[in-house]
Amino acid sequence: MRQFSEFIIRNRLILLILLAAITGFFAYHITDLKVRTEFDDLLPANHPYVSLHKSVRSVFGGANKVTIVVKAKEGDIFNTETLSKIQRLTRAAQLLPSVNNYQILSLASRKVKDIRAIPGGMQVGSIMFPDAPQTEAGLQALKRNVAGNDFIYGSLVSLDFKAASLSIDFLEKDLNYKEIFDAIKAMVDAERDAKHTIHMIGTPVLYGWVYQSFPEILKIFLLTGVVVIVLLLFFARGNIRGVLLPMVSAFVCGIWGVGLYGMLGYAIDPLLFVIPFLISADAIRHGFQVTMRFIEEQARTGKRKEAAVMTIQSLLLPASVSLITDVMGAFFLIFSPMPLLEKLSIVASFWIFSILIGVLVLGPILLSYFPVSEKAIQRYRSKVENPGFINRIFDRIMLVFARLPRHKNASLAVIVTLVAILAATMFLGSKVEIGDIRPGSPILWQDSVYNRDFAEVNKSFRASEPLTVIVKGAAPDVIKQPQVVHTMEAFQRYMETDPSVGYSVSAVDIARRINMVLYGDNPKREFIPNTWDEIGYLYFNYISQGEPGDFQRFGSTNYQDASIQIQCLDHKGDTIRRLLAKAKRFIADHPMEQAELKLAAGLLGILGAANEEIAVAQLVTVILAFTFVFFFSWISFRSVFAAVLLLTPLLFSNFLTFSFMYINKIGLNVNTLPVACLGVGLGIDYGIYIVSRIREEYARIGDVEKSVESALMTSGRSVLATAITIVMSVALWAWAPLRFLAEMGILLAFWMGVVALVALIILPIAIVWFKPAFITKKVAARQWVHRKTNDGKGFGLAN
Repeated sequence: MRQFSEFIIRNRLILLILLAAITGFFAYHITDLKVRTEFDDLLPANHPYVSLHKSVRSVFGGANKVTIVVKAKEGDIFNTETLSKIQRLTRAAQLLPSVNNYQILSLASRKVKDIRAIPGGMQVGSIMFPDAPQTEAGLQALKRNVAGNDFIYGSLVSLDFKAASLSIDFLEKDLNYKEIFDAIKAMVDAERDAKHTIHMIGTPVLYGWVYQSFPEILKIFLLTGVVVIVLLLFFARGNIRGVLLPMVSAFVCGIWGVGLYGMLGYAIDPLLFVIPFLISADAIRHGFQVTMRFIEEQARTGKRKEAAVMTIQSLLLPASVSLITDVMGAFFLIFSPMPLLEKLSIVASFWIFSILIGVLVLGPILLSYFPVSEKAIQRYRSKVENPGFINRIFDRIMLVFARLPRHKNASLAVIVTLVAILAATMFLGSKVEIGDIRPGSPILWQDSVYNRDFAEVNKSFRASEPLTVIVKGAAPDVIKQPQVVHTMEAFQRYMETDPSVGYSVSAVDIARRINMVLYGDNPKREFIPNTWDEIGYLYFNYISQGEPGDFQRFGSTNYQDASIQIQCLDHKGDTIRRLLAKAKRFIADHPMEQAELKLAAGLLGILGAANEEIAVAQLVTVILAFTFVFFFSWISFRSVFAAVLLLTPLLFSNFLTFSFMYINKIGLNVNTLPVACLGVGLGIDYGIYIVSRIREEYARIGDVEKSVESALMTSGRSVLATAITIVMSVALWAWAPLRFLAEMGILLAFWMGVVALVALIILPIAIVWFKPAFITKKVAARQWVHRKTNDGKGFGLAN
């Protein structure tokens, strides 16, 4: 290690130029960075639900639907002014970017049909196209037609006639949510007035509101940076280098990480901005350890190059071990089936690896060029010997941690308490839910415009989230088969018994309606015939009198496949699991000879797929990360006891984090999974620095208790300082405009605080009590004790 450290400082200029060139290379590629949500990256690519969804979304509609609801404040919607407003919105929707014109449905849509009996037969025509009625008689006739049409009444017009909805589907390739949201918002804002309220929901609208929050989010991040600088300056006892190096290291590593995003052509999802902050916090933590160690060494030796060499030599093992485990914690996300997490795994693991170079190579090089002045050293020594009031309190806190292991009764009480807490959190943590827990969107605050609109839409229509089930036929004309059609009808009625289902619609409803109309609107004839010919005749009547593509949202043109749209109240994880389980039971109990009910497309289908994969990915990632940490720690310290010791804070932080999520109703989803999994790797840093410093101090002092106290008053102080810095800074996120960001800030603060406290309490107690061999065995004294610099036999560094 000494030779490696000396090599870095001896060749510092060359290395500095090389690092500057690499940084310039990545800085150039930052210009290629895209900040946007790639919809397909959110989907588990190989899941059968997603494969089904992709195969039918252009025909039966996708998961990116927007629902716009116009509500009359007084009276109902059946007046010329309101209906004209709906008509203008429908026409404007046809010009939206990426819109699927075959899937625009409203009263004013050509494809929304009214099936009515006429003398000698039936008539299929648009309910309100091309123009809205202009007379009172026409308005009342429209109202009667709507009330008698199950396809419209309750789905496009509310049961109280006070609201009408416009459903817009978007093609899911290369979606630009910001562009779509801006266009929809402009379209809707142009129609707002004192007599109506207009509400809009759907995935493009949700992400649009997220993009609108960017200016406020940037202010929060800027304020967080200011708090970090102020707190680091305080904990560095006023030494400006204690602030600059960690910030410079984090900035350079940030350029490398963000530049890799641009170079690989990846888009960074705005909801994952918390991950760059998490990695930057890791860089700051390591950078602060390096800076404070350099100040110690320079204060002791008085030589800047020697201080830089000793800093690298002393921290190379703990920093390498902790950062390599961090890298693997991020890398294991690659086993997630979501492309978003696979890409994040590649970038995050490289970004964390760059911290090893930025902190252990660039940091000491910069400090060797810009050392701490003698005056600053004297000021530092003075503040160590005569700390201010707050620093005295901080030092006394550290003494409590350092001397706690000497008091066995107190230590035993603490251990018993922590074990009880661990047992409780293991139980609670195991109950954390997969998927969203609240109706609406957990990304935004409950009183946000979007969630208020979501509540208003559900109040009027009791359904806003689609689950699509596909009938896959073995040959053309299968959906004319009586067994298939009756099974479809039974499935719809069965699913509608669930309290989370508002209504369902399929080609079966067309057949039933037409059969009734053909018999003079006789309600006794509203059923499905029992012969292939009769069912085919019903479909023919609908298609022959309609427009091209009218039947497309119900079934394929060759009658081989069909869709069943189940409109649900919400997309909570529990709702999705219950509905899918219910559907699976029905499918298992009702096999068909020539067709199969296939799960599942639409928004709830792909969310169900994501939830299933996230449950597996979380378990696999955590097991792999824990296993790697154990074996790598074992190899690095050549001790099973050391590996178990270092895993202890991770166990506490992992289960406490998941129990925190359970108590605060934070579901595990594609946005929260990376934060939870990265914590496994990043959580080991504190323990490694503390254990390594105890080991180092024992080699110098030879007494376990004194070694623990010395280590905690130096490296332990830095551990607690960085933990407090990050905890207090991310606490500012509680005022973020996004609920998700606020919850992740609280989660990060909780996690970092827990892992630091457990490391400061458990590790010293275990080492003092058990005096493990990897600490107490004879080791070579540190280079600064047996240094050969002037006898001509060893390598010496001039100042």
